[in-house]
Amino acid sequence: MYHAPEGTLVGPDRILSSYRAQGAAARHRFEKIEYASALEAIGPGDAIVTFIDRLMLAGAWHEFQCRQRIRIGSADLVDEIWHEEIPGERERLQEFEAGSE
Repeated sequence: MYHAPEGTLVGPDRILSSYRAQGAAARHRFEKIEYASALEAIGPGDAIVTFIDRLMLAGAWHEFQCRQRIRIGSADLVDEIWHEEIPGERERLQEFEAGSE
């Protein structure tokens, strides 16, 4: 289960489709994209993944970050994902895009 910005998605196919759609949308919006991430264990079976996206538009770079909290189940598979916006990040991204027009 993925508690995504667009709503709750259930099942690996729907979740992967959401990730693919986000990637495709980003490739259409930006000239270059560099992806990185950092993982922090926060308990047995729970972790925070911080996604760090470096985005180029009109020759300028911007770094956008968000987090996802994940829970690993007894079968050592991801059971649940919660998307978490970092305060101010989405607004800074919108300002960057608006300033590049």
